[in-house]
Amino acid sequence: MFLLPIFVYIPMPVIASMLISSSVNLIPLHIMGYFYEVDIIDLGVLVFTTFVCVMVDGAVGLIAGSFISLLRNAVNTTHGQVRFYRENIRGANYLKAEIEGNLNFINAQDVEVHIISEFMKKPTDYVCVSAEDIIELDGDGLDSL
Repeated sequence: MFLLPIFVYIPMPVIASMLISSSVNLIPLHIMGYFYEVDIIDLGVLVFTTFVCVMVDGAVGLIAGSFISLLRNAVNTTHGQVRFYRENIRGANYLKAEIEGNLNFINAQDVEVHIISEFMKKPTDYVCVSAEDIIELDGDGLDSL
């Protein structure tokens, strides 16, 4: 605390240059390169979030970036991915439904309706639901099963 009066004599441009050089080092260039190779939309969300954080406010930028990411995740998981196979084993008709990906509160009802509509096209004796390819399952997804 006793050294603080010394910093009063440092010119403001010097302090500004130290702040700018330290903030430029915070830019995650390796993550940006990874997003450029893997998912260009995530790179866009990162750049947008950074722009809003710098130009408007840090909290507003983080909220906006989180909201866009949540919307993107919701769009990617709204439709349940179900494959159907029909088999006849020992005179009984089977409908096998293989669920892939996530089964959560966003898409559980869609998957349920999809399986029921496939069953109604041609009623069968048994319906088998394969859950081995489900990545994430929450309570609503479990209820739909």
